[in-house]
Amino acid sequence: MVDNYEFWDPNKESYKDYKKRTKGKGMRGGVGKKKNPEIPEGGLSKIRQQALKRAFYKCEWPECDDNQWLELAHIKDIGMGGRDARTKYELDNVCMLCKFHHDVYDGRNMKKVEVRKLLKSHLFNKWAKR
Repeated sequence: MVDNYEFWDPNKESYKDYKKRTKGKGMRGGVGKKKNPEIPEGGLSKIRQQALKRAFYKCEWPECDDNQWLELAHIKDIGMGGRDARTKYELDNVCMLCKFHHDVYDGRNMKKVEVRKLLKSHLFNKWAKR
């Protein structure tokens, strides 16, 4: 038996009351605390909504106006050299991509034409700023 485990006894309380009593406690009571207190309120859901508004509810891939199956893509994730866990929650580090282009971006679906479009757009933006 696990110490501090909160069992539910249907003879003593309703399941709804049990869930209220044990909410956020986790299996050993108190384990369910936030692991990273620096996570902004709303987390990725809030970032996703802000990114959708910024992208006008369309895919942000160059020359793509798809508005179906939009996914939140991280430009620089922790595994790709991001600074730390907070990078995950920065609006400047995410973009909205349709399912197809998110797969291309993550390398799950390599289409040379699409990668070339992205590179061309990046180079154009890089040189247009000068």
